[in-house]
Amino acid sequence: MEQAVSEPAATPAAGADPASAAQDAAWEAKVNPARKKLIAWVPEEIFAAVRFADGKTPAPNALRFVFAEHFLLASPIPLPECAEILAALDKKSVQQALKALYENWLSTGADAKKKAVLIPYCFYTPINELLALKKQIYDWIDASRGALAAFASECFAANGNDLAFLAVDEISQKAGNKQVKKAAQGALLRAAADLGITLDELLDKIVPTLDFDLNGKRIFDFGPRQFEATLQKDFSLALTDLSTGKPIKSLPAPNAKDDKEKADHAKAELSELKKFIKAVVKSQTMRLERVLIDGRPWKIEAWKKLFVENPIMRCFASGLIWGAYNDGKLIETFRYMDDGTFNTARDEEYTLPETAAISLAHPIEMGEETTTAWKQQLEDYEIIQSIKQLEVKVIPLKDDDIETEKNFGVKRYLGNTVPESALTGLAKKYDMERGPTGDSGSYYSYAFNDTWLGLTAAITFDGPYMGGGEPGELLYAYFYKLPGPDTEDPMDYGEIAKGAGLDPRTLPLRFVSSILSIFDNLLKAAESAEEDE
Repeated sequence: MEQAVSEPAATPAAGADPASAAQDAAWEAKVNPARKKLIAWVPEEIFAAVRFADGKTPAPNALRFVFAEHFLLASPIPLPECAEILAALDKKSVQQALKALYENWLSTGADAKKKAVLIPYCFYTPINELLALKKQIYDWIDASRGALAAFASECFAANGNDLAFLAVDEISQKAGNKQVKKAAQGALLRAAADLGITLDELLDKIVPTLDFDLNGKRIFDFGPRQFEATLQKDFSLALTDLSTGKPIKSLPAPNAKDDKEKADHAKAELSELKKFIKAVVKSQTMRLERVLIDGRPWKIEAWKKLFVENPIMRCFASGLIWGAYNDGKLIETFRYMDDGTFNTARDEEYTLPETAAISLAHPIEMGEETTTAWKQQLEDYEIIQSIKQLEVKVIPLKDDDIETEKNFGVKRYLGNTVPESALTGLAKKYDMERGPTGDSGSYYSYAFNDTWLGLTAAITFDGPYMGGGEPGELLYAYFYKLPGPDTEDPMDYGEIAKGAGLDPRTLPLRFVSSILSIFDNLLKAAESAEEDE
């Protein structure tokens, strides 16, 4: 049983401010005695290291009070009084103390009863350090600590930084744990509601520029010397020494004339920038791959703000083929050019209609001739697409592919046997959720959920057990409405509830074709399995 310990009085440093010391004593008196006992496990040296803004006067009880106030919170709620207190303290010492507190909790087993450590840690930790929490959340998921990972995801989003939101968005799609995904999605939805916008609008809004100017340039300052980083179309950085105008491979070591502190800071900034670029590109690639499937549109001004005014997203825009749509029908395809104009597959300049909606064009809508023309144009310009848009397999659905009496089940996969690794691998790659689990860990479906269209597509099978390695025999693929938070999923043990299946011929063509192209990977796996026998 943990025992309360009395804190030794902090020794005032030379030059300490008596008024601040008195304020810290007042905060000690404000700490709730019961909560003080609950946080007695925290090593005293963590609190003792905190200072007032003057950098000299100890403020151990300020952080003790703040932590005690957060400790019993069930969710990450901002506490204005605590924020006001921390604003009077030395920021660096507070951040170091919260990091030490978090690492102490983590190293001693991350007791779920003490998980509120995460609330002040996530609120006040710099984003470059906080991003490491994403890996920890995945580690907790792998260790079957879903409840803790879910709570951490909510705290992560509460940080409010754009990169934190992007990380939580990735977790909401890739977590592989329903509880965690639901918590991450809920946190993002609350953030969007607080701003009075939709989730998709929030995710557009938070794509950072990472301090690049409109031309994709950013300056790193050594004092007497400056260096320019220019974002390339492949998201790499080209560095130039502005004092000589010559390109360089990396920032140099500071010379005798440079400001060493500025130079060290610049080198650290560049290192962080490369990590941030990688995180943003990964996040936005995932989002655009989804858009290619479901056709989520933008109004012209919103598209320009996201894909033209943001230099990172402009790298995506110039290599992808876009479609202008009217009432959901494709009018014309175009590409964004470096000079700000738009170009058609015929290499002619194009003017966007004012009322058009814009989305990624899909090969099944473009047709073979236009798709081939775009492939040739990209080859001529030596452009490599950030997502394999023009390589998407087009699968037209035939009437005899559908079993009307089986709730419109698509039967093209029936009878094919695939390794369990093919099922789990496909589910992980495309962020699919496993269906209900039966006796002895058997499971019968994986589902692809699309929140924009409000649709779900599931592939069903018979045979595998979780982790058992047994092959599964494919059954039907089904399309149905995405279940809401209070709606029961119609998928059961390999079958769909009567009347729940939707006729895929009535659904968006690109969505159905995209889903079938995903599920068709299982046919390839079945063929490979047969060849190996």
